[in-house]
Amino acid sequence: MSGRVDFPGANCPSHHVPLPTAGTTARDLVSSPPMLRRLTLPVVLMFTMCIAGFEAWHTERSTVVALATADTVASPSAATPLLSARRAPVWLQRPRADAALVSALDAVMAASPPDTCLVVRDNGRVLYSRNAILPLVPASTVKLLTAFAATEQLGRTATFDTLAVAGAAPQAGVVAGNLWVVGGGDPILSTKDYVDRFGQPQPFTNVAALVDRIVAAGVTQVLGDIIGDESRYDTRRYVSTWDPSFIAGNESGPLSALAMNDGFSVYPKSKFNSSATPATDPAQLAASVIRDQLVGRGIRVTGAARSGRAPATTVEVARVTANLGDIVIEMLGQSDNFTAESLTKELGFKVGGEGSTAAGVAATRDILAKAGLPLDNVSIVDGSGLDRSNRLTCTLLAAVLERLGAASDIAKALPVAGKSGTLAERFVGSAAAGRIRAKTGSLRNSRALAGFADAGAASDQRTLTFAYIANQTNLNIDANLKVQDQLGLGLVSYPQGTTLAQLAPQ
Repeated sequence: MSGRVDFPGANCPSHHVPLPTAGTTARDLVSSPPMLRRLTLPVVLMFTMCIAGFEAWHTERSTVVALATADTVASPSAATPLLSARRAPVWLQRPRADAALVSALDAVMAASPPDTCLVVRDNGRVLYSRNAILPLVPASTVKLLTAFAATEQLGRTATFDTLAVAGAAPQAGVVAGNLWVVGGGDPILSTKDYVDRFGQPQPFTNVAALVDRIVAAGVTQVLGDIIGDESRYDTRRYVSTWDPSFIAGNESGPLSALAMNDGFSVYPKSKFNSSATPATDPAQLAASVIRDQLVGRGIRVTGAARSGRAPATTVEVARVTANLGDIVIEMLGQSDNFTAESLTKELGFKVGGEGSTAAGVAATRDILAKAGLPLDNVSIVDGSGLDRSNRLTCTLLAAVLERLGAASDIAKALPVAGKSGTLAERFVGSAAAGRIRAKTGSLRNSRALAGFADAGAASDQRTLTFAYIANQTNLNIDANLKVQDQLGLGLVSYPQGTTLAQLAPQ
């Protein structure tokens, strides 16, 4: 094999027409004799295309190597021909644009605590990396890992079914015995009034739909109890290592495979659950709400509402179904801790045969490892990020986001700056509004933001991937939010560099 390496642009002409020297300026070229002036732009374009061809060849070659390393079988293809003049501005812009971005992000890091990491990538190319593998408390950005693991393991079309079953099929509209409501782990099973309090549209499974289907099945009487079955998961209501203040403050409702309204029996009219009352028996609460709605629809129920396990052999009377996509949208958009912990237990149930937090966390880590994601310095303790023992790196978050891609269902489920979810009231009226989709993270002493930024003008737009985590004792929350605003504006302004117009004769 020859040691010669051929690349686009290797045979570009280097004679016949004198090229501009290092000291030549655009003004010098414009003031040159007419013949040289006419030749200036073609020569400059030819010269830059040659170099751009080499740059493109080098980039494509690097991309192939990187993709092969990641076990990706798809071959990269160039949307624009390698020697197209359209490539010249990109190559010429890159050094100045990168330098401007680095300067802006250096200012972000300078205004952040020492324990801060920041990684920014453009389609795999690292634009910025500081403290990339520093393990930090990530707060709710852990939910990105939970969403990734659930989608990878369960599949994007996975469903969560809540069933109404009986010992025998209804006869002449009569259920001769108990009617069980069997929980399938649907964390967004709710009543409409509970969801309406939050003031933003969000997916939920309306419990009234289950009642409608029981009625549609022809049931007119239940000669027994309505019994809630939560046996799919364990009955540990909270993660044992959480700060007790999170439980007292209702940062999550009590966990259950059959929970309604996040497990709260009483809740305020406002969107905040801090004053809500957790149910001592979430499955019994769900059974009670369904019993009341059945009676309200004219169904005679002779027994009470309670919790208990359904018999091994039953007949389905009705069901309602939630899909994983809607559950992920609700979890990421509202940063719902209850939903994240429920998904974690579902992962434990499906992977390890045990619907527990410990089994779910082990499953999540195993799924991430099998996906080849970087887990050095990473510690995952729960699925929501409430536990302060969680440790993630910006390298991992950026890698997960890049693996998902900006067009993925999970990316589309992220809050949008100035428009939706936990970013609805941030970046309002700024250049970043509508152009950042990201998961927020907020705990005492920890703030985080990780997601995608639509950068550049419409004619040259690209999507950057970024991850930012800041930790500090007594972290100034307001000050750090302003730093994150600065980060967002810096990202969406990229690239800022030389344009073709600046190369043309004036």
